[in-house]
Amino acid sequence: MAKNTVSNEAIKELLGSEKKSDLRKGVKLAVNNELVDFADDLFIILKTSISDAKMWEVNYDIIRLLGKAKYHQTIPILEDICKKNEDHDMVTSAAATALSRIRRANINDVQEVQRLLTFGKFAVIDGALRSMGIDKVIPNENEISEIIGFINAFEPKIERGYADIREGLAVASAGWTKNETVNKFLDDCLQSGDSALSKLAKSSMSGKYADIDY
Repeated sequence: MAKNTVSNEAIKELLGSEKKSDLRKGVKLAVNNELVDFADDLFIILKTSISDAKMWEVNYDIIRLLGKAKYHQTIPILEDICKKNEDHDMVTSAAATALSRIRRANINDVQEVQRLLTFGKFAVIDGALRSMGIDKVIPNENEISEIIGFINAFEPKIERGYADIREGLAVASAGWTKNETVNKFLDDCLQSGDSALSKLAKSSMSGKYADIDY
């Protein structure tokens, strides 16, 4: 992660600018340095920029940081994005990740993930599962079995230009009891032919969490 070489005062000035170029620079500095103290400023920007398709990268970055900060005020915006359910969209995936993180009560809680799985298309499901890997979530065995069963039935698991939808789940499984269901899931990931997913599965098989906090 890059270290901040700009003062917080300078970043705040950039975030308050009316120039999109300044906003982009300020957001990138805040996000790259995980400056959650700027959550209020970033939320104000998001409310204005979320309807601007040209600002998608800014929105994506802001949503990631607000999810990390568990910024509850952003829930209505995230809900709206997930309900629109864009099939292959980075902002949608980030919104599902953030929503899952914000509503997660503890590392065992997958209620929001399960809710998103009931209606989500590719991006929503990818984001929900990715949140499990980022937060190293450990559900109970019944929940693990249900989620793996759902993903096993979901198609397509990967499309050109996108990561395999199982990546987040593969990372999260590093801390799970390696029962028959989990081992079979990881073996399927290993044999998937996707090099990135295979690498994550190998790490989880040895009980080591890979970095998926993108």
